[in-house]
Amino acid sequence: MINLCTFTGVDSRTDLGRVAELSAAYPFLEFGVLLSRTPEDKDPRYPVFSEIERIVEILAGKSKLALHVCGRAVGEFVREPEAGTAFAGRDIEALIEAGIGRVQLNFNFERAGLSLGELDAAIRRTQAHVITQHFPSNNAVTCGITAPNHHVLYDASGGRGVVADGYARPFAGKYTGYAGGIGPENAVDRATAIQAVIGAESVWIDMENRIRTDGYLDLGKCETVAASIAPILG
Repeated sequence: MINLCTFTGVDSRTDLGRVAELSAAYPFLEFGVLLSRTPEDKDPRYPVFSEIERIVEILAGKSKLALHVCGRAVGEFVREPEAGTAFAGRDIEALIEAGIGRVQLNFNFERAGLSLGELDAAIRRTQAHVITQHFPSNNAVTCGITAPNHHVLYDASGGRGVVADGYARPFAGKYTGYAGGIGPENAVDRATAIQAVIGAESVWIDMENRIRTDGYLDLGKCETVAASIAPILG
C-alpha cells in the first residue's frame, strides 16, 4: 500500500506554518527540500543553504522532511570535500541531525564518477535513509547497493512532470517509491494504478513539477492532492 506522499521543492516563499498544519492533518505527508551547488540550478526550487537550515529548524518535529541532493553536492555527500568547500558532506549530516529523515541523491551513475563501494559506504555511515533514483543508467546502483537504509525511487521523469507509461513491482527488500507526472489532476488515478501493481508492499509516491505555480511550491495544490488520496492510502 502507499503509505507516504512526498511533495518536493519547499522554497523560500513556502508558508512553513501551513506545511506544519498539512503535516498534522495528513500524517502520510513528507516535504522535500532541494539542495544544489551547480550554478545552473538557480530557479526557485533551490533555496540557499542558510534558508534550508531555517526550513529544517522550523519544521523539525512537525513534518517529515527529506533533503534532495543534486549536482556537485552529491559528491560532497559521498566523499569528503576539500577544506573550505561550501555545502560539505558534514553540513548535510548536520541537517540530518537537525531533522532530515531521508536524503535523496539525484545523479546519473554512468556520469557521476562515483563507485558502488563509495556510494554503499556513504549510505551506511549516515543515520538517514538514503534514496537513489532508478532508471537504466542507475541500474547498477539499484541492484548493487546492499546498505539496509537504501531506498529506491522509480523516476524516469527526473522532475520534469512526465507521466509514467506504467508501473513495475517494488524492488525486493528495498522501500520503493514512484514518481513521474503525478499532480492534482491525476493523483487518484496514478495512486490507484500504483496500488494495483504493488500487492502488499509498502511504497511511497513523489511529486514535484505539477505542484508548483510560477516556479514556486503551491501548498493549495499540495492540499488538493493530500485530500484526494487520503481515502485510498494505508
